[in-house]
Amino acid sequence: MTSQNIIEQPKPSYGTVTHEDITKLINVSNAPLNENLVVYAPTGQNPFWSTRIKPTDTPESILRDHINDPDSFSILGKHQEEHSAIVDSNLGYAPYMSQYFINLSIQEQDIAKKYLYLSWGLHFVEDCGMPWHTTTNLTYQSTHFALEDYIDSKAEVYAEAIKNVPAKNITNVNSACWDLAKFVSVSTKPIYDAYINKDYATVDSLNIINLKETYSVIKGILQNFDTMQVQENKVPEIPIFASIIVFTVIAVTVYLFVKATK
Repeated sequence: MTSQNIIEQPKPSYGTVTHEDITKLINVSNAPLNENLVVYAPTGQNPFWSTRIKPTDTPESILRDHINDPDSFSILGKHQEEHSAIVDSNLGYAPYMSQYFINLSIQEQDIAKKYLYLSWGLHFVEDCGMPWHTTTNLTYQSTHFALEDYIDSKAEVYAEAIKNVPAKNITNVNSACWDLAKFVSVSTKPIYDAYINKDYATVDSLNIINLKETYSVIKGILQNFDTMQVQENKVPEIPIFASIIVFTVIAVTVYLFVKATK
């Protein structure tokens, strides 16, 4: 993968609902790679999970079709925590997960797997750029899915607003993800208040600010990828009671969403 092969496009990808928009953010080669691979989840936590790369797959299709793979497996056996970065208590594994897969992508010689791991790593960057992935507050979590759907519906408007954001100088993805999570977490209450009060102009303004920050991190990773070095990346130690809290909050959020959509 070379920097000449990656062209950033101004299409936001944000939260779990709109992860597939990453293929609009990154425009890569659509030439078939002529590989036929079965790739398993990279640890023993998911011995039966696998995905296939077909001979007709291209770098573009791999990013598009596999950006949501991390929602289907867990490498630490703590799925909910793997997609969180709770800033008020430094809980969550999302920054670790992003660095983990970026490290794999840097080291991987096979071009198809390189793009696959890059896609998985960027999934967790985007998780850190979603305010609702940075808090365990149940009140805010009650609008988690509704907010992500709203963001998806405004993608074209937001894209125009963020297209000229400069790339950050990213060398350590883990640290950049924590910085991103801390940045967006400040807007959690203002976005919630505005959304509940149907002040969509304020919701849009705050979402654009967060998307610019997220996009600048992604651009920085892409622009620096060729010169990036593998970074030390230790699994955070999270007390069992804290894991239970995170899991409970996410479970209640899903319940509230299902109940609201019936």
